[in-house]
Amino acid sequence: MTIFLGACAVQGHIPGGPVDVFPPEFESVFPINNSKIKTDQKITIIFNKSLEPNSVQKSIKINNDNFKVITKKNKIIIQPNEGWDKDKILNIYISRDLSDYRNNNINTPIDLSFSFGQKIPTNLIT
Repeated sequence: MTIFLGACAVQGHIPGGPVDVFPPEFESVFPINNSKIKTDQKITIIFNKSLEPNSVQKSIKINNDNFKVITKKNKIIIQPNEGWDKDKILNIYISRDLSDYRNNNINTPIDLSFSFGQKIPTNLIT
């Protein structure tokens, strides 16, 4: 009886069906990239499939130390703990380490920028 009960709680992928080899794809972000936001604004990034939460934590780099990241299926929610630093442009970088539950990594990194009133540099020389 003990062996049977111990075998019931095995976690893992459901066997069968075609192998999933497609990476998560970026669908949208709210508010939109390169927009002006409030200092208490949360940012929601949506993908086309569920994300592996540990990969989310490893892949996100933000030029602000005061934030938390919440993963809900295919959404990443980034919100400030006490407000974003309004004197800087907020940059969010998501590396190719971001993956789904089948370890399919995104194809290209994602770079997002938000402003609190100042102009966002374009890094172009004219």
